[in-house]
Amino acid sequence: MIGFSSPAVAAYIAVYTAVSVAVHVNTRLQIGPLRWFFGSPEFHHWHHSNEADARDRNFASIISFWDVAFGTVFLPKGRVPKIYGTSDPIPAGYVDQLIYPFRGKRPEGALSAGPALAEPIP
Repeated sequence: MIGFSSPAVAAYIAVYTAVSVAVHVNTRLQIGPLRWFFGSPEFHHWHHSNEADARDRNFASIISFWDVAFGTVFLPKGRVPKIYGTSDPIPAGYVDQLIYPFRGKRPEGALSAGPALAEPIP
């Protein structure tokens, strides 16, 4: 693996997996000022928000500093996302969901194929 030792690769995989699981945990866990450098559930919740001011924000998965550096960070103080997901109707089947992002926009008034929005957990 391009010259890295097996222990280094194993450590990377372990840390990446732990952080990936941690940012997707459905909790209100906050990491204080470290949120400007590292991803957290708070950071990642905004990534999945359907609120207009949060769209196209919080792209980083582990090091949120990249979003800070490029001006795409969105961490409003004292706010949590009210709604997650997309406003577009999502197909019900697994294969159709995999293909869905590669299809063009659905015409206005098209029938919904499944749930459109996920409600936040209180």
